[in-house]
Amino acid sequence: MQLTNKLLVFVILTMLFTLTGCIKENTDINDAEPKVITEIPKDKESCEAANGIWGYIGLSPVEQCNLKTSDGGKECKSSDECEGTCLGEIQSLHNSEKLMGKKMKGKCSYVYTIVGCHAFIENGKVDQVICID
Repeated sequence: MQLTNKLLVFVILTMLFTLTGCIKENTDINDAEPKVITEIPKDKESCEAANGIWGYIGLSPVEQCNLKTSDGGKECKSSDECEGTCLGEIQSLHNSEKLMGKKMKGKCSYVYTIVGCHAFIENGKVDQVICID
């Protein structure tokens, strides 16, 4: 029985290694640098100096900095085209599940930390409809 288990593990690993060699590397990925916020200012003066908005974000009981993006309002099809997030407009949350997978144009967010109810756009379609407090 122990030999059978070892043989089974060997066969599974062999198949995995063989299949991974058949997977085509995606060379169509956008060559843009990854989005990295190195440091979020911790006080109002530093925040405003970094062109951020100081105050309460959502339901947070603590004032904090919400940094502005440089491409806010730009039309997008996915968040990887934005400095922040690609968002679509929704009129209400009523029947929002019907929006899932529907084609929708988005716009890049004006700030990094998103609050409220939004349609998140990926590949030109509604990926999620979420309310963030």
